[in-house]
Amino acid sequence: MIVEIPIPEAHACYPHHFPDHTLVPGYLLLELIGEALTAADIHTCGIRQAKFLLPVYPGELAYLNIDTKPNRANVALTIDRQLRLSAKFEVNELGP
Repeated sequence: MIVEIPIPEAHACYPHHFPDHTLVPGYLLLELIGEALTAADIHTCGIRQAKFLLPVYPGELAYLNIDTKPNRANVALTIDRQLRLSAKFEVNELGP
C-alpha cells in the first residue's frame, strides 16, 4: 500500500530546527507516519527501528510504502523516488 504524505510548509518546530536551513525533525516525520498508519487502520504500539537516510524539507510531497506482516509494519518514506527514511513499527491491530 502506498500513501501520500504532504510535509507541512510551516510548523511550530521549524524556527528552532536549523533556522537558517530548515529540516523536518525526525520526531515530526515519525508523527506524520504514525498518523498515516492509523488512517490506514494500522494501529501501532511502538517503533522497532528507524533509519533517517536523507533530509526531508518543509513542503515536500512524500510517499509512504507500507508493507504489513503479522505484528509488524515496515515503512519506507520516499521523495522524488529517493528513500529518505525506513522504519519498522510494532503493530497491535490491523484493520479489515
